[in-house]
Amino acid sequence: MHSLKNHLTQLQFIAGQADAKKNFDPSDLRTIHSQMRDLVNDSLLSLQEIEDRKNFYELSIGEIFEGVEKRASSVSSAGRLMIEDSEVLHEKLDNLHSALLTPILVSLVENAFQAKAGSIVRMKAVREERGIAIFVMDDSGGIPVTEREFIFDPSKSRKKGGTGLGLAIAKQLADCLAAELGLVESNASGSVFVIRLNNHGSSIV
Repeated sequence: MHSLKNHLTQLQFIAGQADAKKNFDPSDLRTIHSQMRDLVNDSLLSLQEIEDRKNFYELSIGEIFEGVEKRASSVSSAGRLMIEDSEVLHEKLDNLHSALLTPILVSLVENAFQAKAGSIVRMKAVREERGIAIFVMDDSGGIPVTEREFIFDPSKSRKKGGTGLGLAIAKQLADCLAAELGLVESNASGSVFVIRLNNHGSSIV
């Protein structure tokens, strides 16, 4: 939450400088603010529920994917999200970790949609020796080689008018999950990201 607070402060600064920015698109600011607000609300609610021992519950990977599909619906007209079937979709996470994983996936999906109109994004989960790997694969044209080492840097963005906060926040959330978020490959066709959830660190049931 402290890390997110820093980003909210940065958003406030961006808003204050908006009039001086050329080619500034206010919708970028509204979108990022909305995503972060939802993230904070969901995460704090889950934390409170677990602390009070009132509503501890579990969600399957499949249910999390469905939630991502719903959350990304605001930009789904720009592309299509496909969920690949697998037995791993029945694996479960507790509500706190589910609340943190969801915005990571939403960010990856929305980035692909915004990078190229009509993009197709596929999500799949597979069992690995140490836990579960979730792959997010898109056909949005790939990331230039010169930008790949900066994709999780909040001061960089390949989206015109963007702030670069989306992937930076996703990386911080992955760290909170004791998960690994990285770019597997990227070429002219598209990119593949992976989130690796450790059996213990990510509360996989």
